[in-house]
Amino acid sequence: MITPLVSNENSESLPVANSSDKIILFLIGLLIAGSLININTFGPPTLSDYFFYTTLGSLLAVIAGIGLIRNKQPFQISNPLPIIVLTLLVVYYVFKGLVNGNGGINLRHYTILSDAVLLISFCALLSKGQINLLAISKIITIISFIESLICILHQFGIILSLDNLFKVTGSNENPNVTAMFLTMAVSSMLLVLFRPSINPIRVSNPYRILSATSIILCLIALTLLQCLTAFIGATVCVTLILNHQYQLLHKLQTKFSKPILIIIVATTHCLTAIAFTLLYHSKQASSDGRLFIWKISLQAIDHWSKCSAIAGHLFLLVEPVCNWHSLR
Repeated sequence: MITPLVSNENSESLPVANSSDKIILFLIGLLIAGSLININTFGPPTLSDYFFYTTLGSLLAVIAGIGLIRNKQPFQISNPLPIIVLTLLVVYYVFKGLVNGNGGINLRHYTILSDAVLLISFCALLSKGQINLLAISKIITIISFIESLICILHQFGIILSLDNLFKVTGSNENPNVTAMFLTMAVSSMLLVLFRPSINPIRVSNPYRILSATSIILCLIALTLLQCLTAFIGATVCVTLILNHQYQLLHKLQTKFSKPILIIIVATTHCLTAIAFTLLYHSKQASSDGRLFIWKISLQAIDHWSKCSAIAGHLFLLVEPVCNWHSLR
């Protein structure tokens, strides 16, 4: 959803949530924040984010359902393919859990079921104008600001981390969960910063100031969390959105000649290679583990592709024989 970043004065006329829908926005904020918190209230700390997520997600689904019943009008989805694919995937996992006598239905099945229901609920709420993308992005920006501050306070020892093995974890005892949230929140922070207006560059209101500050704190927090994948993802996200907002590649192509562009591309590739090398050696054991997983995955894909090819050749050999017997 990068389209709203395009500067357009008329684009400000997005559906704005009215006073009665502030409850929905409040629940969305609790849902996002609750899915990041680990406390001992429900037993193991990791169960708290599960209960917060599934409970609040179910409540939002009920509210969306009641709204649809009152309006008595079906909502339309511009691109229903992702929802159809996710629904089929959920049905497959649940059916597999039901027929599997060993594992059965577990927490992961309820989580993915909540994901599908929540996605459909958000589509309904967005289509009816009860919430809008900018309002949700503001909530995510505020939570990202708080989460980044927690990480920085962990670094200075003002707040103790939730895991003795890591100095910085955030509100979740798994630092990778915090890092992944901050990475996904970058696009929302940029949407608030570059929201459609006459002059999207100038930071002129509290939310934009908060967004700019949150982006800086987020990059610091990702560095402290030492999650390489999340840091790379955030860098790619910032690069793509800035290029979309300011047409950087187009400006480079029109401003510089081809030899200069070749030099710029070569320099960028060299700097990227150096950055990846430094990141690799900073956490070599973790990087080697990920490379090993990718290697095994590629070998598995190659193995199944060869098996499929062999099966295809056998079918081509057997089919004429079968047809000949059927003709007899």
